[in-house]
Amino acid sequence: MVVPYLLTALLLVVGTALVRRSRALRALNFPGALLGGAVGSVLVMGLPLELSTQLRPSTEVRDLLLIIFYIAAGLEITVEQWRQAGKVIIPLTLACMVLIVIQNVLGIAVAELFSLPTAYGVLSGGVAYMGGHGSAVAWGEAFEVRGVPDSVAVGVTAATLGIISSSLVAGPYVAFILSRNRNLLQSPEGETLGGGTADVSIERPEPVQRLWFERGAIIVLVLISYLGGLLLQRGLHLVGVVCPEFLTAMLSAIGISLLFHRRKLTSVASSVQRVGDGALGLFLVMTLTLLNPFSIERVLLPLLVIGFAQTVMTVVFCYYAFFRFRGGTFESLTLSGGVIGFGLGSFASAMATLREVQRNYGGARESVVLVTLLGGAVSNIANAVITFIFFSLL
Repeated sequence: MVVPYLLTALLLVVGTALVRRSRALRALNFPGALLGGAVGSVLVMGLPLELSTQLRPSTEVRDLLLIIFYIAAGLEITVEQWRQAGKVIIPLTLACMVLIVIQNVLGIAVAELFSLPTAYGVLSGGVAYMGGHGSAVAWGEAFEVRGVPDSVAVGVTAATLGIISSSLVAGPYVAFILSRNRNLLQSPEGETLGGGTADVSIERPEPVQRLWFERGAIIVLVLISYLGGLLLQRGLHLVGVVCPEFLTAMLSAIGISLLFHRRKLTSVASSVQRVGDGALGLFLVMTLTLLNPFSIERVLLPLLVIGFAQTVMTVVFCYYAFFRFRGGTFESLTLSGGVIGFGLGSFASAMATLREVQRNYGGARESVVLVTLLGGAVSNIANAVITFIFFSLL
């Protein structure tokens, strides 16, 4: 049925338009997809059950959009970005790993306070908040095989709460710090950032060239990355490693990008970014529209408590570990906002926040590169390894 997807596209357009027309929402770096998704969620829940069911998009389509977004992000990662990141990526990776462990421990602690299975704590820890929906589904199914009931529902609900938290917190966090430290908007050359006109070329690609070759190349790249990801996932499964489909697809895309980096087609690269942006917006709208907290109302309160605790802890951790420790500059502030984005929600949430920050203030070249590498590849790999350790111990 095509109606749910037309509704999703309409909600994305309306949400984006409303944010663009609202000075307050722009000042908070508020993603338009979140507003559209929130409207869709309220609309669907307020309708009779039969009608609301018909308006809910398919979870398979939503998950496919997530995979397409990660493939696009992987294809954008270049050798030059790794060179730009240099050795600084190592301490940042360690910081992300520490954050994942703290999220798991905090989730377990709160789950035990409510006498819930320990697995629920892990699922509402790094699995959902650092990993997002793809990770929640993959590990939820693994825990259900081990006899933990409703693991997928718990993980998906926690991941959805994480996306809401990251969308509500990451952008306003950057805006709040800037309001208290206006000097951060001064570039090293003394120029003032702001107005959304400076250095937005990274996030605003050139207009898509109307060439069939370009469109065909994008389709081929996405398909090869997807098939390569499936083969990689099955290979890891044979050796007992659980890995989300979106992560293996992204690793495949990164491999393709690095393999052909000397023959990169800039027009195709810019169009790949547009494809990723579109998949990102539609995914966020669908995720919120599909939200049904009443399906697991018996554990909803503990999940809300865990979500609040994770939000506070992640913001404080990122403030000191990524903003203050990195020098307290505009770049480090944007980096910390991006880490809050994928540390609470997903890489999709982080990039949505960075796009809003760049539209409003410009700049942030270094932080865009670092967040792309950390949120797109490093944190997901680290999260998979750490979660596997917790999974094995439990």
